[in-house]
Amino acid sequence: MSNISLEIRIKKILEELYPSIKLTIHIEKYISNIHTFFVKFPSEAALTKDWENLSNSIAVYYQSQLPDEFEIWNLYLFYITDSNADKHLKYRIENDTVSSRKILLTYDREINDEFITSIVEEHITNKNLKLLPPEKRSDAQKTEFERNPLLWQVIEQSGIIEDKKGVVKSSAVLELLEQKIKDEIQKS
Repeated sequence: MSNISLEIRIKKILEELYPSIKLTIHIEKYISNIHTFFVKFPSEAALTKDWENLSNSIAVYYQSQLPDEFEIWNLYLFYITDSNADKHLKYRIENDTVSSRKILLTYDREINDEFITSIVEEHITNKNLKLLPPEKRSDAQKTEFERNPLLWQVIEQSGIIEDKKGVVKSSAVLELLEQKIKDEIQKS
């Protein structure tokens, strides 16, 4: 059975079982396929009533048909409401580990490709992260390096730099460091 027919089949099943929801299925091509369901509920009451059964329906009719372990264990359900849901309900949903990762979002507009892309990047692929080296970060805290005299003494005594090639005798360093730490503990 192809993914397209599987998607059409689950969409039809879910829309018949839960006629008040708006459902969008998105498959993100990553290492393999990551299956995401965006389910918009008309109210918090509908979410409270149906989230668990909907999750079970997806597990039975869709997840069980996926071709490999990666796809089976990389299924995400994004439950969406127009306004903030009760924090206890959010906790219960997001900490339910049966079959899939579940995330509760507040979003009062129509689910479109831009929204899906931003949510997938934020919660799954982390493509939205901007990682800069510390010296280029405007908010980076600049601190000067201060060498530890105890560690420096151990390094000097160990002969860590044996020659111009910088060969390290790690066992000697560890032995000396261990002895210095024991000596410091006994002094205390």
